[in-house]
Amino acid sequence: MIEILQALTVILDFDHSCGLKGEQSFAYQFEVETGLDQLEALQKHPNITVFNAVDAMISKYFDEDEDQQP
Repeated sequence: MIEILQALTVILDFDHSCGLKGEQSFAYQFEVETGLDQLEALQKHPNITVFNAVDAMISKYFDEDEDQQP
């Protein structure tokens, strides 16, 4: 599980480093295909390492919309 989350982080880091935004970004496509919902479900995982990895990933890559609302 941790290896999968690490791989996803690498992809999201690449996405971020390329400056991709909106529909062009992997993060957007991941969210559209319910990947974010699956990550949020993993926040209830009993392994604290999984929880911490998922929590950090959501905070870093998917909380931007909430910050931009008035």
